[in-house]
Amino acid sequence: MPAGGEPLAEAFYSGVLGLTRVEKPESMKASGGAWFRAGAIELHLGVESDFHPARKAHPAFRVLDVDAFAARCEQSGQPVVWDDRYPGVRRFYVSDPFGNRLELLQPSVDLKEPATSEDVDIRAAGVQDLDTVLTLYRDLNPSDLPAPEERIRAAWTDMLSAPGVSIFIASSRGRAVASCTLAVIPNLTRGARPYAIIENVVTDREVRSQGFGTAILRFTVRKAWEVDCYKVMLLTGSARKATLRFYENAGFRRGIKTGFVAYPPSA
Repeated sequence: MPAGGEPLAEAFYSGVLGLTRVEKPESMKASGGAWFRAGAIELHLGVESDFHPARKAHPAFRVLDVDAFAARCEQSGQPVVWDDRYPGVRRFYVSDPFGNRLELLQPSVDLKEPATSEDVDIRAAGVQDLDTVLTLYRDLNPSDLPAPEERIRAAWTDMLSAPGVSIFIASSRGRAVASCTLAVIPNLTRGARPYAIIENVVTDREVRSQGFGTAILRFTVRKAWEVDCYKVMLLTGSARKATLRFYENAGFRRGIKTGFVAYPPSA
């Protein structure tokens, strides 16, 4: 790092990446630089009078939520570059404020207890699954006000009996981990082929970035193709690049159409 860069280093490595700034030994403080710690790992940034950033050789940090770190880097003004050449791993590169290259990575599944395709079961929800879906929805819209129980149960009955509507649940090792809703709509255009809308896509926040959300979306899209839909659409209220990339990884493309949303006037 260049001389005098300690405040920038602390703002990025502590403020963005979450590492803890640690004091250098008294005998080494005069040389400048900054040290950081994450668990048993320490990162030492030293001062070079003729500083040139390390743009190739770099440290790699394994993290629990690579999408969250990508969003934090971009929000801080440090763009990220994703790299999908490492099988089984989601990773990106980012430069620190001095141009040094860093890598942040996350295995696509928990390597201690891998979730294989045999571990994931996706099925249509039934009457008995109301509480399961409601539990997942707590991570979908945490600010939602609770509705009366009678109204919820009536809506659930209507959803399950509505023609063309399916609520899917993904489970892993006996635990519900994700859900989404598919609505297939009859149509007179495009050769009278139906189209579909996907709504209420949610993954349990404790198991995100393990592929469950992508798995249930791809499963749901296949169900739409099986009934000859000519397109499948969804909307997201998020502008986070990580969220948009999640939908792209599931097979969706952005920029084809422009979405509009209308809400009823306030009472």
